[in-house]
Amino acid sequence: MPLEFRYGEGRAIASWDCTAPLHASSRRLAATRHINGIIAASGGVRVEGHSNGVPADSIKAAWVKSKKSAANGQCVELAKLPDGRVAVRNSTDPSGPALIFKKTEFEAFVHGAREREFDHLIDC
Repeated sequence: MPLEFRYGEGRAIASWDCTAPLHASSRRLAATRHINGIIAASGGVRVEGHSNGVPADSIKAAWVKSKKSAANGQCVELAKLPDGRVAVRNSTDPSGPALIFKKTEFEAFVHGAREREFDHLIDC
């Protein structure tokens, strides 16, 4: 699923091509999913060293969350990986699956959040 960037109104807009066929190497990785001696959660896809779906508590990095997060534990936590990618997990399930984003993917998301492109998803 290659990530594609379009530029419009002075900002990058990311979109996924979900119709792209998986390469044979991706199919093999999806079948085995061995990452750093750990078998990733079902459905994981390897992304250079860590995997989407890898148990988040297996990622040895400092996890942080927004200062605006409530104390009830319903937060999103982030960790910067050594190669610059960003891992995202649900704080209520710290051993659950982590999503791994390339630096450019996460930058596009943060830019969109700053521009209020996702406000329609929450009550503001």
